[in-house]
This record gives sequence, structure tokens and C-alpha cells, in this order.
Amino acid sequence: MAVLPQPAVQAIPATELDAALDAPNALFSGLALLGDSDATDEGRYLPRPMLTVAPVAQAPVDLLWPTDTSLIGSYTGILKLFIDEQGRVQRVVLDDDALPEALAEVAKRTFQSLVFSPAELDGQRVKSRIRVEVRFDAEAPPVGPALPR
Repeated sequence: MAVLPQPAVQAIPATELDAALDAPNALFSGLALLGDSDATDEGRYLPRPMLTVAPVAQAPVDLLWPTDTSLIGSYTGILKLFIDEQGRVQRVVLDDDALPEALAEVAKRTFQSLVFSPAELDGQRVKSRIRVEVRFDAEAPPVGPALPR
């Protein structure tokens, strides 16, 4: 295992920080110094570019439009999934604010309930984090039972 240099404390523009979070050769343990309260935890979950085997959902992902909303149209958002060594989703975080709250909650609940094949790094199961894009489309409000809360 290679020894990585300790990160220097510096201000990084948000656009560069977003790119750095997905860089393949960094462990990000120094991000906590930048004031991100989730950075310590996030650093324990390896980003997709660092993995030799990516996590894969073990079931199809069906996002159901909530029936308790009058929203119509198309909405796309990004979620960040934190997956443990057993393939269980430990946390789902919105990575942008593009989804209305009702749709964001459905997406978070749906992905929180998924099971993945575990990610691997050189043959070892590891914690991973991946970003997924979700899309909701509806031309008219759906009719049917509401999703359980």
C-alpha cells in the first residue's frame, strides 16, 4: 500500500472541490479540515474511480411517482449513495437541489432500501460511494395509492 502525502490546508473553489472528490488517487481524509462535517465519514467510503469492482444493484430500481402531490413534468436529480462492505445502503444524500421535496423523498427511500453487490478494491470488499442520476416524468398527476411513509 502506498503512503499518500498529507493534504495541505487551502481554500478550494467549489467547482474544483467537486472534481477532486471523484479523483481516482486520493483518500480525502483532509477534507474535514475544510469544514465539511460529513467529510470524515465520507472519506471512509471510496468513490467509484478508486474501485476495482463497482457496486451493482441486486434488483431493478423502480421510482414511483408520489400520488400525494400535484406535481407534473420532468425532474432530474443526483443522489449520492453510501454503501457498506455488505452492499447495504447506509445513507442517501441529495447531491443537488433539483428535485422537489416529494420526489427527493421517494428517491431517497427507494435507494435506501436497495441491496448492492459489495464494491471491491483489489479483491477486498470496501465501503463505497456512488452518484446516481434519477429522473421522474409525469404528464398528469398519477392516480393510485400513496406510498407508505
